[in-house]
Amino acid sequence: NNQYTAKKELTVTFTPEKESAQIHVIVSAEVVGLGTLIDEYITTTSDVTVAEIVEERMAAYGYSTVHDGTATGNNYYLRHIQKPGMMNGWSISEEERSLLEMEGYSIDENLTGADSLGERDFTAGSGWMITLNHYFIGQTMGTRAVRDGDEIYLIYTLDVGNDIGVDPDSGIYG
Repeated sequence: NNQYTAKKELTVTFTPEKESAQIHVIVSAEVVGLGTLIDEYITTTSDVTVAEIVEERMAAYGYSTVHDGTATGNNYYLRHIQKPGMMNGWSISEEERSLLEMEGYSIDENLTGADSLGERDFTAGSGWMITLNHYFIGQTMGTRAVRDGDEIYLIYTLDVGNDIGVDPDSGIYG
């Protein structure tokens, strides 16, 4: 009733510990007969992005990447993966060829080199797709932080994901 007020100022300092996260990383180019390039579990901190994990693991296996943007930005886009001789022994099955032809794709077998695999190498719909816990995440992998138990699956497609099991409507893989 006497209209008194009180003011109290607090200063809070928070220093979070970075949680560790065990992540399953898979890189596959099975649709062109190259099989699984990487399949491993790693332990990292939960403050890194999916793109940072992809870049780091590719480098650990001797691959380099051609990409747009930064591994911590919303504009990261993976165009090609490169390694000397990585395309040696590639093949596309007759069944896959038939499916691609039914979708209206023609297969260009004149690769620009034996050292790179990426977008538009075989068809207009070919390139690298990425899922996080079975959901297609596209160009946002530079802004997605990893958490314990995540599965990162980088997979090569010849048909904008239709040939590898990505549902175009829901973005769910598998």
